[in-house]
Amino acid sequence: MTRPFKSSIAVVALFTALATGAQGIDRGFTKYQGGDFAGALGDLLPLAEQGDATAQALVGLMYGNGQGVDLDQEAAATWMRRAADQEHVQAQVILAQMYSRGAGVISDLGEAAIWYRRAADLGDAEAQTSLGTMYVGGNGVIQDNVEGLAWFRRAADQGYAPAQFNLGAMYVAGAGVLADSVEGASWYRRAAEQGLTSAQFNLGQMYYHGDGVEQDMVLAHVWTVIASVHGHVSATDVKDIIAERLTSTDIYESQEIVLKCIEMNYRGCAR
Repeated sequence: MTRPFKSSIAVVALFTALATGAQGIDRGFTKYQGGDFAGALGDLLPLAEQGDATAQALVGLMYGNGQGVDLDQEAAATWMRRAADQEHVQAQVILAQMYSRGAGVISDLGEAAIWYRRAADLGDAEAQTSLGTMYVGGNGVIQDNVEGLAWFRRAADQGYAPAQFNLGAMYVAGAGVLADSVEGASWYRRAAEQGLTSAQFNLGQMYYHGDGVEQDMVLAHVWTVIASVHGHVSATDVKDIIAERLTSTDIYESQEIVLKCIEMNYRGCAR
């Protein structure tokens, strides 16, 4: 089964990042947000046919999700390419994703890498992270940890949590860079403070082992509990294992820190 696009995220990026401000775009986007997909298509399709890149990307999104029109991934890819050729960054990212999974186009990781690179060169953090992942895995490009690390860093420096997590993992593993668990923990923390569950769990593990940070079972429990609350599969069992090493006073302190941490959007997680 062909998966639809995640329109709730993508459409906002499509519109807010590169909207032309044209009246038809505004009107069509308003209808889209209100669920009037047929009306939105009526406003956007003429603009797309006239060459407006944002309208083309939005029309492609609607075809890809079957909104106001029958689901048609080939048409979605056609419209996305027309927008991507005009350097519409989010369209380039979506087109790369389509090539990665063979949606509306023949699966081609090399082509996906090309489109990720075009968006990455324009500064898109998601594309930079995806391109870095392709280099680390050797998918569509020649495997190169150093190049992957460089792309992760560019995205991480923009505050993109998944890239910060990946950069932390590279430092911990010594992949493409000298192993440095302190630096790794620092990047995990930045991602954890943005709510990235995998980073929260890994940071908890580093506190548990005293790897890159001073060993602290309470903070290990804190971050693992937070990861568990957000659905991390391994965290539920691990938090119980950590709890066995804590006193009742430690458990109480951990609970207090967790509540404070959540209230402060994960930036108050300290003893």
